[in-house]
Amino acid sequence: MNATRQGDARGDDAIAISVLEAGLSRHADAPDVEKLPLLVYLAELQLRIGNLEFAAQALDSVDSLALNPVEREGLAAELANAAELRASL
Repeated sequence: MNATRQGDARGDDAIAISVLEAGLSRHADAPDVEKLPLLVYLAELQLRIGNLEFAAQALDSVDSLALNPVEREGLAAELANAAELRASL
């Protein structure tokens, strides 16, 4: 996440997107609870650069994650952000 934030802080969304996508691919077996914040951030970056289709795909991935009620509660802010991003598509 640090490399992604650096790309974001430098205004290079493409680098941030590339780092996120590589990390998600490399750690495809990571728990869904860990993937969710990364997918939401990926959707936000994709939306920021105008890639609506890819933003929607990232949000679709968020929607498909299997989270229990405790995990959903812990990720309430990220889930709310995902809903806001979805509404802006």
